[in-house]
Amino acid sequence: MPESAIVKYLCGKLGSTNREELVANLDFGDVSTVNEIISNRDRFANAHYNGEKRLIAKTALRLCRRLVCAGPGCSSLHLCKTYLYGECQFVPGRRAKCSFSHDLHSEHNARLLRTHGLEDLDKKEICVLLLQNDMALLPDVCFDYNNTGCRDGCKRIHICEQYLRRNCCCSRAHDFYEPQPFEMLQKSRIPNDLMASMKQLYINKKVLSSIEHKAKQAGQANQVPGTVGAMDGAMGGVGGAGGAFAIGGAGALRGGGGGMRRPPRGKAGTFI
Repeated sequence: MPESAIVKYLCGKLGSTNREELVANLDFGDVSTVNEIISNRDRFANAHYNGEKRLIAKTALRLCRRLVCAGPGCSSLHLCKTYLYGECQFVPGRRAKCSFSHDLHSEHNARLLRTHGLEDLDKKEICVLLLQNDMALLPDVCFDYNNTGCRDGCKRIHICEQYLRRNCCCSRAHDFYEPQPFEMLQKSRIPNDLMASMKQLYINKKVLSSIEHKAKQAGQANQVPGTVGAMDGAMGGVGGAGGAFAIGGAGALRGGGGGMRRPPRGKAGTFI
């Protein structure tokens, strides 16, 4: 199916690619066919950053967080996170055994992959897709670090927000190998061979997170009497083929989104 083939292609490109180049790629069909396919907001998001239009792969599939799960009714993958990233330290043959599944194609997982149209993806491609879509896998970028300064012991990642948008020469961290970002990613079990992919995955993650956040805001506004359609201007065609989610030069959202705001206490922020 062309839709699944495009998702697979994007995952092989670290989760996103130049939209115009993909549309011009005749391997996926003619221009009108590809445009129709990538208008599916459940599987693709359009974004405009770093001077180019990007297409980002989306999925509603997540990793199950439960050590002991209820079973067949669960809608999340039953898979060891560390195994998904590369190789789990508790490999077969050692005395200590991993408590989570290492079978990506178990009956449960295979059913979910088919449901989400991901059965043709290999483990590395699924890893890329989940890292940028499952917001619980990668630590969030710290808001305080990028504004007023942060305390020691912070569990969020200290990396420059502007670095994720464009070249920057400020005093904040611009390298995921800096001590604090590297430590946070190691605690999240991110292996060294994925470190070089972190910048692109974080950009994709933050775009998708902001799209999800604004969609929820729109849904809440439409549930309040007198606010139907109030978010139309703010959404700016987010995620669809008709309009891209745009990142301004100073981090502002073009299309009515406003600038960076501090998230509610206790909740992860979305700043792109």
